Amino acid sequence: MEAVGYDLYCKMLNDAVKTLKWMANYDLNPAADADRSTSLVLFEDVCGGKIEWVQTNWESRYTDLANYVQSNTAPDIFPADDMDTHPKG
Repeated sequence: MEAVGYDLYCKMLNDAVKTLKWMANYDLNPAADADRSTSLVLFEDVCGGKIEWVQTNWESRYTDLANYVQSNTAPDIFPADDMDTHPKG
């Protein structure tokens, strides 16, 4: 049977990249004494993936992102939780 849904996601991950670069002013990886989120547990334990934090600060996040993109080392994930990166209206 063909892989579908989450199984397909894990298969694609196994065939591709194991480490995703996350650029933000906060880390998705918890402190050593903290619990991991459910999504991080699934990503790491089931799919064998890792999140590499590329640290930036709030004020320079877009400049840092542009510099990484221009140097062909763009992060895989960048937050849009402030939603000021998307047109409104």
